[in-house]
Amino acid sequence: MNRNVCYLFIVFFFQACGTTGHLKFYDFSTSKYEVEKELLSVINTDSAYSVPAKWQSHTTGDYFERIYIYFASEPEELYQIGFTRDSIEWVSSPTCRLGVISIYQGDKFLYNSDLSSNEIERVLNRFEQEILNKIKYTFYKTD
Repeated sequence: MNRNVCYLFIVFFFQACGTTGHLKFYDFSTSKYEVEKELLSVINTDSAYSVPAKWQSHTTGDYFERIYIYFASEPEELYQIGFTRDSIEWVSSPTCRLGVISIYQGDKFLYNSDLSSNEIERVLNRFEQEILNKIKYTFYKTD
């Protein structure tokens, strides 16, 4: 197969699968399992971050492992976050990368291309202040 045709096929495949990017990545110098444990502790300690029944149906059916964080105060929204790579790498890697994938505000999930730069900044500040700053691991923002 011609190299250009192969490249176009790959690009089309990933677009067809709904890859929509991310708002921001956060790198940690510790394992995915340790970071995830801290995140879930913050989310589960304060039930205000738990997804309400009215939005529960929007947290199922994804092929990838995701974490959902609910914010009740205005604007009411749900953040979809997830770790990059897969379980084989998670077990062996001493580092991890977490991405803020999208937000849900009651009618549909919004991705990077749906949001203004000001809205993305607001979302990331909220996530960092209310969630990431409460865990014991230092994070580094990347694109």
